[in-house]
Amino acid sequence: KIEQGRRKIVLRTNEKADLFYSVDGSSPGLNSQRYVNPITLPKEGVTLLKAYARDVAGNVTDDFLQRFSYDTLPPKVTLRPPPGLYNRPIKVELLASEKASIFYTLDNTLPSRSSAVYSEPLSISRDGQAILTFFPVDESDNAAPLVSVNYLVDQTPPKVTAKIERDKDGRTFAISFELDEPGTVYYTLNGQEPAETSTSFTAAFNVVA
Repeated sequence: KIEQGRRKIVLRTNEKADLFYSVDGSSPGLNSQRYVNPITLPKEGVTLLKAYARDVAGNVTDDFLQRFSYDTLPPKVTLRPPPGLYNRPIKVELLASEKASIFYTLDNTLPSRSSAVYSEPLSISRDGQAILTFFPVDESDNAAPLVSVNYLVDQTPPKVTAKIERDKDGRTFAISFELDEPGTVYYTLNGQEPAETSTSFTAAFNVVA
C-alpha cells in the first residue's frame, strides 16, 4: 500500500515483510535499498518508484512501479511579440513554460482567478496604450507573481512642418523641420524620394540657390 503525503511516500504491506525499492525505475533486488522510513521525494521532477515485498516465508511479490511528480516552481510566461511601441495592429501570444492557466486583464485592472483565461492570441489594434496584466497557475496550483506590461500602438503618421528662412543675400536659405510628436525626419536634396537610409534631420542647414 502506498500513502503519499506532501513529499513523503509511505509503503505498507498486509503482513510482516521486508520491502526493497529503487527510485530510478530499475528493478530492485535484495541488494537494493531496504524500506525503513518514509521515502522523501525531490523538490522538483519525476520519481519512478519500483518496489517489491518478501515475507518471512520467502514469498516474493511482483514488482510494482509508481510514478510520482513533485512541482513547487511556478510557470514562466514569454510574451510574443515583446512589450513596446508598434505602428500596426498586433496579436500577443502568452507562452507558458508548462501546462498552465493564465489569468489576464487588458484594462489596467488587477486580474484574479475569476478573470479571463488566456486561450488565443490577444488582439491589440486601436491606437493608444494597452496595459496587459497577468499571472499563470500550473496544474500543481503554483502561481507566479503578477506581471504588468505596456503595449503602445501608433498607426498615425507624424505631421511635418518645414521652416525656410532667407538670408540677407537673398540666395541662402536656412531650412529646418518640426514634428508634432517625437520622431525622425529624413530628407534628400536631389529630388529623390527620401527613405530611412536618407539623411536624417538633426539641426537647421543652409541651402544656396
